Amino acid sequence: MPSSSLLAAVRARLSLPHVRRAVRALEGAHHSLAADRGFDFDQIAPYQPGQDVSRIDWAATARSGEPMSRRFLTSTNAPLLVIADTGREMSALAPSGETKSAIAAEAAAILAFLAAMRSDPFGIVFGTRTQGRYLPPRSGNAHAEVVLRTLRAAYGPDQAPSHLGAVIAHANRMLRRPGLVVILTDIVQAGEAIEELRRLRARHRVYVLTIADRDPADLAGSDVYDAQLGPLDDTLLAHREVTAQARAWAAGVRRRAEEGLDSLAVPHRDVASSEGLIDAFYGLFRGRSR
Repeated sequence: MPSSSLLAAVRARLSLPHVRRAVRALEGAHHSLAADRGFDFDQIAPYQPGQDVSRIDWAATARSGEPMSRRFLTSTNAPLLVIADTGREMSALAPSGETKSAIAAEAAAILAFLAAMRSDPFGIVFGTRTQGRYLPPRSGNAHAEVVLRTLRAAYGPDQAPSHLGAVIAHANRMLRRPGLVVILTDIVQAGEAIEELRRLRARHRVYVLTIADRDPADLAGSDVYDAQLGPLDDTLLAHREVTAQARAWAAGVRRRAEEGLDSLAVPHRDVASSEGLIDAFYGLFRGRSR
């Protein structure tokens, strides 16, 4: 693999124990998905006590005179799909000083690497308020490299505003086969896309990774440019009452978003730096929110 490979760069940054830990967690997520829903129709067979009653085929039951259910072939190589918010808000800074887009791009690269290790198909849906794009899941390192480079090129402060709901709606139209879906966004967008997430969750196992915003008050005394509003007045950043109100607003947004995700039983994690990604994924795939 060439030295410019993004997958090779991820492997070079991760220790073997970290890789094994993340792969084990991803395997657990695959088995959970297979237990929830099969992927390809197999046959109609007599219903067995304990099976999902939603799979009862009532027409076949009427014909046979006994409960019959639909059975599906299961697979532990379900597609691993990323839904990425690439709106201009992702150009803002995270607490680590990295841009949120840089952390999201690294998160996608780690997911692609883990998928490649398991020979899982890897794909992506990304976009903004005005457009969405879909690269279907396929296996192979060459495809993963194309996906990752396309995603990195899609980020930037000149992009249209974020609208995660629109991107998820695009995904709901495009994604047919059940899979594992990881959403990369921030807490504001996650909280505004609950209804679309509800539809997505009906077919897929969904995980949400939100990337934290840096507190603008931490940057008082320097030139600060808001991704939505433009340059911020330094006197506002240093004003205690203003910063207190801003923090209270942010806390309220976070609380409402987390309550919405919890109501859907969607595991979610917040991450402040690229260094925290492996631990975040480990927690996510084990179904733990924080």
